[in-house]
Order: sequence, then structure tokens, then C-alpha cells
Amino acid sequence: FFGTSASAPHVAAVAALMLDKNPNLTVAQIRTALEQTARPIHWRFTSARPTVTFEIDELVPVDPDGYDFDSGYGLVDAAAALNAIPAGP
Repeated sequence: FFGTSASAPHVAAVAALMLDKNPNLTVAQIRTALEQTARPIHWRFTSARPTVTFEIDELVPVDPDGYDFDSGYGLVDAAAALNAIPAGP
């Protein structure tokens, strides 16, 4: 189980934790923190049987900022995202 169906609830939960830490955060601040703290994904896993893996850099172009159309900015890192924002009032 992977893809946007699995990732969207996890990213939303991290955003909720960020808002709990600082309710004054804007959407742009949350998005920036999530993008800048995401861990790059270097391997692509497919649902093919047997499981097939290949390096992202081989088949998927990666922008200089780390974004690619296969995995976005990477794997959300909740601890890093929370540490990247200031505490709220």
C-alpha cells in the first residue's frame, strides 16, 4: 500500500502536528517546511510481482530543488518538519 492514497493522510497528520505546535503558521509556511525537510527517495518500488525496484535518478528526472514527478520532494520527515518551525504562542 503506497502512493498518494497512503501518503496524503500522513502528510496531513504532520501538518496538523505543526499547527498544534504553532497555530499561527500559514499554509505557505507549512508547505515550505514540509518540502525543505522531506527525505529524498532514491529507490522506486512498483506493485509489479515480483517487486521491481530501480533508482529514481536513472529513469525519473530530478529538479535541482529535489522535486521529481515520481515522488515529489520525497518522504515526509515529521520530526524534521516540526523542528523546522518555531513554537507558537
